[in-house]
Amino acid sequence: MIISIAHAAEAAAHHEESFFEDPTFWVAVAFCITVIMLVKLAGKAISSALQARRDGIIQKFDNLNKLTSDTETLLKDLKNKKASASKDLEDAIAKAKENSEKLKMESLETLDRHMKEKTAQAEKNFESNLNSALSDIKDKTVLLSVETTKALLKEKLDNKKSKELLNTAIDNIPELLKA
Repeated sequence: MIISIAHAAEAAAHHEESFFEDPTFWVAVAFCITVIMLVKLAGKAISSALQARRDGIIQKFDNLNKLTSDTETLLKDLKNKKASASKDLEDAIAKAKENSEKLKMESLETLDRHMKEKTAQAEKNFESNLNSALSDIKDKTVLLSVETTKALLKEKLDNKKSKELLNTAIDNIPELLKA
């Protein structure tokens, strides 16, 4: 027990030492000073790094906003161009239909006029050919009648009577041809 009292006394003496004489205190103070210095020195570097990162993020965000705005503008322009192209296409189709209809009508009119001309020409040719054929038939009929009449007259009439009939028939020929 005595030893334990001595240890207790020594411990009590040790506790009586001043707070500033304790090495643990000075280690803690040095640690705090080191941390404060590191924070102060590193704080500026960390702060400038964070500021640079912040500025980079803001710049990227601004670029993104600008790109979004440009994209929206391009999209509107493309939609307007598409609408304009669609309208132009519809106009071109309508004009092409109108032109084709007009060309069709002109072609039909030309064809109709051509057919009428050909029909008139064919009728004229037919009439001319008919008149020519009728004239040929009349001529041949007259010649045949004259020849037949001559042959009959030669057989049945004598010379004197034959000459009289022949002269009368010859005199009547112009009147027969007129009819």
